[in-house]
Amino acid sequence: MADVERENNILKDGTVLNRRLEQIRELERENQQLRQQPQTAGASLAPDYEAIRDRTLNKLKVGKQSTAGKAIDAFIKELKHGL
Repeated sequence: MADVERENNILKDGTVLNRRLEQIRELERENQQLRQQPQTAGASLAPDYEAIRDRTLNKLKVGKQSTAGKAIDAFIKELKHGL
């Protein structure tokens, strides 16, 4: 009788191990997907430079064609070039 119980326990342990293994595989797939996300999400996290420029120029009470406006545009161009 003890042998039968031991075999049942082994079978149960095997089933549990198989479930755990499948969970690990699923988590590995999810982890791989999450590792790839920052590459695609990075572009959407970039600030809206033009909106920032417009607010700044508004505060300075100057337009886009002013020296300050052109300097900010050149700065934005350099920022985008670095990305």
